[in-house]
Amino acid sequence: MDKSKILIIGCGGCGNNQLDTLMELDRRYTGIFMNTNLSEMENLKYFDKERRCFHVPNAEGTGKDRNLAEKYIKEDASKFAKSITNFINQSMIILMGSADGGTGSKAMIMLAKLIKKFCPDKSINIIPTFPNIGESDIAFQNTIDFWNELMELKNGKNGKGSIIDSIQFIDNNKGNEKEVNIKAMKELDRSFEIAEGKLDNSDSNRVHTSKGYKVILNLDERIRKTEDAIDKAISESMFYMPDNFECDDIIANINGELFDLNVIKDKFEYYNFNKFNTNGTRNEIVLGGCDIPTEAIELVKEALKEIKARKRNRVQKEDLIIKTPKIEKEDEETAISSSDITSKDLNDLFADDRFWDIF
Repeated sequence: MDKSKILIIGCGGCGNNQLDTLMELDRRYTGIFMNTNLSEMENLKYFDKERRCFHVPNAEGTGKDRNLAEKYIKEDASKFAKSITNFINQSMIILMGSADGGTGSKAMIMLAKLIKKFCPDKSINIIPTFPNIGESDIAFQNTIDFWNELMELKNGKNGKGSIIDSIQFIDNNKGNEKEVNIKAMKELDRSFEIAEGKLDNSDSNRVHTSKGYKVILNLDERIRKTEDAIDKAISESMFYMPDNFECDDIIANINGELFDLNVIKDKFEYYNFNKFNTNGTRNEIVLGGCDIPTEAIELVKEALKEIKARKRNRVQKEDLIIKTPKIEKEDEETAISSSDITSKDLNDLFADDRFWDIF
């Protein structure tokens, strides 16, 4: 694909870091950093407040509060809408962010709606990062809420059809956040370079924007058995894999001397578009239009269930009551009640500078 035609919007802290990593890999992408917390963006290498920024002013983050994020985005919706129409040369838009946060998880949903309203001809694609199972209950609840909203975008609601195309889920259980971000962005970046030989940019664009879940597989040329190389690519990917590998569209760019194309064709079930290049210098397979994997949300649901169970069984110590000595009666008579104090009382109190010496 022509990377200059791809607009990446990094939403929230997670999406901002992923976008910065992707632009480090290739400056041809058009990137926009979107956040309610300016400080999370300012230290990033490719952040540009004047040219690559959707910032909600006078906000300092949302503290994982999706309702607050929604309020902020609605207040600045006109600004976002106006800004997005300036990117007329970008035909493919990717929204990235964390599924469990406040800003990112809400922005991916709301900006997708805004973009489709004002730029209906553009392809909208979403890449959320699902939380590590060691996160908090609010993170898991946010993820479930995000999932439900994402499925509405995918399946349509109130008589309206789907407004998004490809979807991919990044698995934050595959390592620490920085490591996962780097590996996932490398996989994504490499997939956009699949066009070679018999494969052209239109073939790549078709599979990358195919409606449904997208799978990227990079084959390790050190593994000579094709099926083993595919299995390794599946297990080591930073993205969740679907429950099966039936798809609408498939393209592959492989070195035919290293890998057997017939094995690849037998491994995957595809129904619409398929195209293969066997004279490639790369070894990649991209599937478009797969079923949405349920493992990501099932892990979150189980993790939330476990946290709630632990909370129910939690034994809390009774609050300790600290007793204070009673004020002597004569002190009570001389004490000034805060409800009765007057400006004259205050003037008299501070007239003697020795007041400050008693504390």
